[in-house]
Amino acid sequence: MRIDTENALRNIRLGAETVLQNPSGRLAHDGENWTDIDLLGTLSNGGQIDLQLQTVDGKREVLLESDDGGGVLSALDWVNTIEGGTLRVAGTFVGSGADETFAGQLALEDFKLNESSLAVRILSLASFSGISDAVAGTGITMRRAEMPFEVTDDEIRIGKSKARGANVGILASGRIDRVLDQIELEGEIAPAYMINSIFSNIPGLKEILAGGGDAILAATFTVDGPLDDPNVSVNPLSILAPGILRRLIYGFGNGSGSDEGSTEQPTPQPPAE
Repeated sequence: MRIDTENALRNIRLGAETVLQNPSGRLAHDGENWTDIDLLGTLSNGGQIDLQLQTVDGKREVLLESDDGGGVLSALDWVNTIEGGTLRVAGTFVGSGADETFAGQLALEDFKLNESSLAVRILSLASFSGISDAVAGTGITMRRAEMPFEVTDDEIRIGKSKARGANVGILASGRIDRVLDQIELEGEIAPAYMINSIFSNIPGLKEILAGGGDAILAATFTVDGPLDDPNVSVNPLSILAPGILRRLIYGFGNGSGSDEGSTEQPTPQPPAE
């Protein structure tokens, strides 16, 4: 089915409160699955969205891009603590029926984690001097996040993910139980990412960091329990916590969507033109 001025479709509902307005493009369905999508439209909250799906060698490859990543993630009922951001999701559906999985990589740039996000709760518990007060009531501005994922009917598996901004760097991995609405997450968090990056260039200290020790200050955290109100635990600050700064610096955001050392699977390629 082609959607255009002669065959107009006013809205496509994406979530409980969000619709895709005035969509244009084409949709194809084989009676069981969507097999071909090339869709442009505007979210009811103002963001633009570009969705492509093509079937290649029996696998359905997806590319989703938007200039309002937070709006898209909220519309899909995934996350409601992110504001704005340029979103790119590339992934592949594998299998069919109950055994079908959707695996891929999410990248988000120039966004904000609002004051109710887990990151703000973790920072508050970590008591990083100056940062908790700075983000209270305003959230955290982030430059980039990358997250490999795999979605099934029962769970969302989150691979080795990372996010960073001027004030903080975060590494995390875990899973979300979609049946019980439970989350299990663990990771590391370091303040003042830019300052730590400068320290990594100090003669002698740089060699220490490259060898495996790194961030000047860091803390580990765990998140578990109900998805809408999980328990958050943060370990005390540690000096030269192994690995975090090096993993945040090297291979992050090289422009191809890949992140050397941070994922357990290759980044899926976008659908062929």
